[in-house]
Amino acid sequence: MPINKKKHIIYFFLFGFMGSLLYGFKNNENLRDFLDFQVISPERAGTSRSPGLIKVSLKGCVRSPGEYYLVRGRRLKDLIERGKGILPYGDKERIDGSLFLTDGSEYYVPYRKLRDGERLNINRATEDELRMIPGVTKKIARQIVTYRTRYERFDEPEELKEVDGIGERKFFEMRKFIRTGEEQW
Repeated sequence: MPINKKKHIIYFFLFGFMGSLLYGFKNNENLRDFLDFQVISPERAGTSRSPGLIKVSLKGCVRSPGEYYLVRGRRLKDLIERGKGILPYGDKERIDGSLFLTDGSEYYVPYRKLRDGERLNINRATEDELRMIPGVTKKIARQIVTYRTRYERFDEPEELKEVDGIGERKFFEMRKFIRTGEEQW
């Protein structure tokens, strides 16, 4: 068989194999993972991790918090991208996206403080979200959630004064950032 014919047969099988391999991918995320080898989802990685992969946890103010498997040498910005980005009320200024990820680490994207004109529904906010209100510490946020759980809801913002740690002065600082209506923001 002439060499040119052998080349054509090899090329035919090679391109046929690659075509069927690429056709087998269900969505662009899997294709990107295969072509780039940047990110591998936990479902595909399974429990036995491949060499070169690290497992990290992403929490806080991101669209998809959770555990992710990434290739060693990736940075925090890659993890945040994998977590579908920072929510609009995330504190982007306190994030160092160039930070290298380490295996088994947990990364937290903090919430920023509310700005003038922004209001938070104290009946629906989580502890982390309550800490966005200027003057609210972790302890006060926990007490607000405990009070809200015990009495079901706040009917008026002034009811916050009944929570331990919130007096007249603290409430005065908080009142322009809170509401009790049905919307979250």
